[in-house]
Amino acid sequence: MKTSVIVVILLLMGLSVAYAQTTAAPPAGFENVRVSRQQQELEIQIKAMIPDLSAFQLKTDTYGKPGKYNFTINLGVIHDESNRLLSNWQEEINKWLEESK
Repeated sequence: MKTSVIVVILLLMGLSVAYAQTTAAPPAGFENVRVSRQQQELEIQIKAMIPDLSAFQLKTDTYGKPGKYNFTINLGVIHDESNRLLSNWQEEINKWLEESK
């Protein structure tokens, strides 16, 4: 028990010393580097990010009215298009299988 407490205290002291280390000199390799532009201050205006409340739209206005769209698709058209897509997919699969050999 005593040894574990001593080890924990030594670790904490070692970590505090390691984090306290600072370097005054710049990192190596950047001695002759010039700044190509002047430093700019970044200014964030929170008021500009607030959405305009006058443009608020009710949720009831965001959906289409019932019966507005009147699509009439015949069951035969659906079958023909499905058969065309299936045949195209089968041709592509056969082509991929031939290329993979």
